Amino acid sequence: MFKFLFLSLILVGVGFCDCNLLQKQDKDIFEVAFGKNVAYCDDSMLYIKTLPDLKNVFDLKISTDKVTSIAFMDSDLVVGFSSGYALLLHPNKSQETLIDPIKSGFIEQISSINVGKDKLIFTIGRNTVLVHDTISKIQKKTTININSKIIATTLDKNSLYIATFDRNLYMLDVTNFKLSGLSKTGNLITSLAFMDTKPLIGLSDGSVMYGDQKYTISSKAIEAIRVINGEIFVADASGVVRKFDNKFNLKNEIKAGNDTIRDMFIDKNGNLIVMLWNASVYTCKF
Repeated sequence: MFKFLFLSLILVGVGFCDCNLLQKQDKDIFEVAFGKNVAYCDDSMLYIKTLPDLKNVFDLKISTDKVTSIAFMDSDLVVGFSSGYALLLHPNKSQETLIDPIKSGFIEQISSINVGKDKLIFTIGRNTVLVHDTISKIQKKTTININSKIIATTLDKNSLYIATFDRNLYMLDVTNFKLSGLSKTGNLITSLAFMDTKPLIGLSDGSVMYGDQKYTISSKAIEAIRVINGEIFVADASGVVRKFDNKFNLKNEIKAGNDTIRDMFIDKNGNLIVMLWNASVYTCKF
């Protein structure tokens, strides 16, 4: 049985924090990735910009294909497309093809990309997982028994956690491709993260599940969760970011814009960078 904990929005002892606008809103963005730089795409362009000043490093015109997933691998960017192609973009603007759907035989979109130690893990459509060894270039793939759309994934060492639209959570061992069903949630899973060998599961009802506990955080869907230096950052669909300790005691909260938060990341100066669906970017000091 889950334990429920309601976190009041009016708390004594919550410190001062503020957010400053780095980039004004533009077209809606569909994918975003943070590393040393930030990458994001709208319906026609893929951009890579420096942090925290957002100077343009690289952009790629998207023609007939659609970007469906992106992830940084050091300074390179891995890009997955709706056609099933996956490319590796280098800082010098050269590129190489990692997955060619004509050769792989999988004519479905790249639904997620996770970066592990010496490997990339791709989910293709809803039933295929491909592991690309970045050293040997050898690729191994498997078909998994999942009957719903993949909506979120996160990797912990050799365990890939997969959340699906039918509210199921699975774990796939990417070394032997053993798939285990972990749980079925009462609400749609909207975000995933990891802390101390256990998944953090953000839900559409504004709660976060962790172990056998369920924490009510907001009245809005939980759109992003990040664990940074032992602290948990939780962003909801109203543009609010809350910071908790590892016991889910609220330490601070801040409003970053008036749109749904797409993702967030700590920059080299220790500030929280927040990107919204409308492509506006904020830097926040907690």
